[in-house]
Amino acid sequence: MATGDQMRLHLPNWIISIVGVICLMDAFPSVLGSPLSEAWSDGMLTAALGIIFLLQGLGSRQRRADVVTAACVAAALRLAVDHGFLNENSFLWIVLFLLACTVYIRGAWIEKRQAKSNAKNDNGR
Repeated sequence: MATGDQMRLHLPNWIISIVGVICLMDAFPSVLGSPLSEAWSDGMLTAALGIIFLLQGLGSRQRRADVVTAACVAAALRLAVDHGFLNENSFLWIVLFLLACTVYIRGAWIEKRQAKSNAKNDNGR
């Protein structure tokens, strides 16, 4: 029978890194434009999301599949709003974005807790 570590599905970090780069590349035309426009604030939100994902993707370990999937969904929803495919004030967008962010934060918290527990067990041996 498989143990808990063997049953987890992991995905490589480069996926989150690419999502972060895509968000940053999409945000630069908005940020470099007029600082008084509405697009500038949307561009800054996308840039902040891109920086978070890029920094998370630079780590050396693989990520849980739910973390990578939630990052991709959150970035896709943000980019859809920036390009006018979705309305930022719609109930569906708010619920999906909050769900994706919650799954991402929860998964990252679990990863951090497991890394501390593994380090503690390795030091005890």
